[in-house]
Amino acid sequence: MRTLIFAIALCFLFEKDDARFLEPRCKLGSQFRPNSAIKEKIVDGSDAPRVPWMAAIFNEEKFICGGTLITSRYVLTAAHCIREEKIYVVLGAYNITNCSDPLDVEGTSVHHEFSKDTKENDIALIKLKRKVVFNDMVRPVCISLNMDAVAVQVEHRSNFDAFGWGSTRNKTLSDKLQTLSMAKYDRQECSKKFKVEIGERQICAGSRSGDTCAGDSGGPLVSHGLTKTKKHIYLQWAIVSYGDNDCSGVGVYTNVIKYADWIEEKVSDASIEDQEETVPPPLYTTTPPPYATRPPLYAATPAPDDRAFLDDNCGKFDHVLYGVKRLPFLVTIFGLDFTAKGTIIAKSFVLTNNINILLGPDPDTLEVALINPTGYYEETRVDGVQKSKGLALLHLKYPLSISVDPICLLVNRKSRTDIIGQNLYYSNVNTGLEQLSRNKCETRIGKNVDPSHSEICVELPDILQQYATPGDSFGMWVKSNQTSRYIIVGMASYLINGVQVLTDVISNTDWILSTIKNMEMSDGDFFNVT
Repeated sequence: MRTLIFAIALCFLFEKDDARFLEPRCKLGSQFRPNSAIKEKIVDGSDAPRVPWMAAIFNEEKFICGGTLITSRYVLTAAHCIREEKIYVVLGAYNITNCSDPLDVEGTSVHHEFSKDTKENDIALIKLKRKVVFNDMVRPVCISLNMDAVAVQVEHRSNFDAFGWGSTRNKTLSDKLQTLSMAKYDRQECSKKFKVEIGERQICAGSRSGDTCAGDSGGPLVSHGLTKTKKHIYLQWAIVSYGDNDCSGVGVYTNVIKYADWIEEKVSDASIEDQEETVPPPLYTTTPPPYATRPPLYAATPAPDDRAFLDDNCGKFDHVLYGVKRLPFLVTIFGLDFTAKGTIIAKSFVLTNNINILLGPDPDTLEVALINPTGYYEETRVDGVQKSKGLALLHLKYPLSISVDPICLLVNRKSRTDIIGQNLYYSNVNTGLEQLSRNKCETRIGKNVDPSHSEICVELPDILQQYATPGDSFGMWVKSNQTSRYIIVGMASYLINGVQVLTDVISNTDWILSTIKNMEMSDGDFFNVT
């Protein structure tokens, strides 16, 4: 009964408007399926489900500790795992003898009151050299910043799930990630066993059927739950600290909830330093920034060539990345089991024609990522999706960095009419592509063009056929205010017999504009259609 009451309280906490997490993107999509059968023993080598937040810490010779990814730049672990040696981190780890490439570490922060003798304040942060992009295999665990509410809950918590690669019965590390369901014990039991005082900053826990052991240090005690919107949440309560040499079923764990302020302060301070060092800064630090004002959708004003754009800073081709000029508005969309291309049309909106997205996945399972002009990854979640005539409009939960200029979308109806039938361009390739008539297109591809998708066709030279892929933007270059700007006309759908069939964006512009306006619910018009 106590566990049931706690679960109800925890779900309520997750759903409250003021619920705060260190990294809000710790929530997993509704299609995530953890293994529901928690195994009984880490010591006996029972396999754990795959979880995206687990980190393995290595020195230059071997595995040394576990940890958890808590933001795109930080890993949480035990202070006693940090020594004066070079360390590396592997994220999304499962088999420690066959894992992904290790990530370089920029620095570590050990709690200033950590005691090597008593293991009090046994908590540390590892700062990765570069930010990581979240995906299905790599995602942070939830760290609650509602300290007062969660601190009460942890005292009434009856059990946790431990994860790690610690020693098994034969005294060797487990290759596969292990898990153990552990009961919370009275602190007096640990005080009696280890002959030290165990305070509120520590948790006493154990299991009659197993225990965490050497090698599990730094790993987490977590609990799993579902929100009302069916998002999976793993909340971290504690860090594996110490036990006895026999791994006899009871141990001491650092109470993470009591250090939430320290964690947030350290991560936030480092984020400020990153902003000072980098122009522009990475998109996220700890918590994604709220809207300070309405998203920057500027009033479209006629350009010198009588065209009006949704964003007056759009379509510029002046960014150099790794020595190569790049179009800054192209993004990658990640689903649970697919990736797709998309195009930024406003700071908070991405357009795509990917079939997987048109088939209707939960928006919570989608995220958008790009490399900004400075070479840093930026990524954000999707708040909602609207679809019409072969196009999907993704509303981003948080706007992309101001360093990214969107592609140009024509607002002026007359200008849209004027460009119908004109030659198009693929990306920054300086070759005009002839638009084909409907009859000529259908003859070439041997089938009817889908009128419901407002498709258009262009002749694609052999040299470009190996590059153009579904989701790529085709458009026109115009000169505005002495700047070359790229206007989106269509998005690549499929290629047959040298004919590239595009989903027509121009004919769907009114739907795009009205959908943006409805999704943003602006207090006033932020653009005018003329």
